[in-house]
Amino acid sequence: MKRYLVTGGTGFVGGHIARELISQGYEVLVTGSCPERVPKGSIFLPHNLNGIDFRMVGGIDGLFHLAANNNTTSDDYEQMIKSNFYAACDLFLAVLHHGNCEHFVYASSTAVYGNQPVPFVENQQLSPLNAYGRSKMRFDNYALEFANRYNVNMVGLRFCNVYGPGEEHKGPRASMITQLARKLMDGDRLKLFGDGSELREWIYVNDVVKANLLAMNFEGREIFNCATGIPYTFNEVVSALHGYFQEKYDPYFYKPNLDIEFIENPHLDRYQNHVKTDMSKAEKILGFTPDFDIKDGIKDYL
Repeated sequence: MKRYLVTGGTGFVGGHIARELISQGYEVLVTGSCPERVPKGSIFLPHNLNGIDFRMVGGIDGLFHLAANNNTTSDDYEQMIKSNFYAACDLFLAVLHHGNCEHFVYASSTAVYGNQPVPFVENQQLSPLNAYGRSKMRFDNYALEFANRYNVNMVGLRFCNVYGPGEEHKGPRASMITQLARKLMDGDRLKLFGDGSELREWIYVNDVVKANLLAMNFEGREIFNCATGIPYTFNEVVSALHGYFQEKYDPYFYKPNLDIEFIENPHLDRYQNHVKTDMSKAEKILGFTPDFDIKDGIKDYL
């Protein structure tokens, strides 16, 4: 039986990956900051990334590295680098030297592109706008050097606004789809930046799990976009959510406030105005195509 380590396995994406691996009969070890959310059937390692004793854990066949500080509004670059770069570097070396691991998959982000011309292509110039994006860009460079030096398989997946069930614990860091859905159901007035026409891509968490499993079986060293290639405006997302709720619920229970308040964006210096990815590399080399468009994803989620 293969053994996998999922860092961030008590979190949103990591939890979904861990549960899928368990359902397929693999032995799964997880780390995470939410011990109450440990996936059933997994082995919880109650340590931070630097505290895992791999002499006790033993060898693993593959590492899914999802743990990260994903606060995109933080200006604390030193803390972001400590969490997202140095801790990850130490982890990869420990897994390699003590765990004999040859397959590494980790979460990167489309935040590394900043406001470069779209569509975002994996080999284009990177220009992240915030500390989070800079930390991910730095680790992307390290991961490929690591893979070449130690002759291991390495895949970085640049996630783009993942949404789906299991985000409840994230609070204000939950996806905008989750936050907008809550407000619509509660009858709260929605607030959108500008006129709501900024374009974004969202990818359903089931598709992210699919991409990660494909990546674990990939032989090579590559970075791929992990998105849909199809952007939507915030106004279109609100419309899709409203359409679902309107069809699903009796008007007595669903009483949304559709008088949207459009506000000035206070984060213009760190805000991606237009997000659109080129997914041709992931499709051609990794064999990944998403199964859910925005409407199918919202329907399945809600």
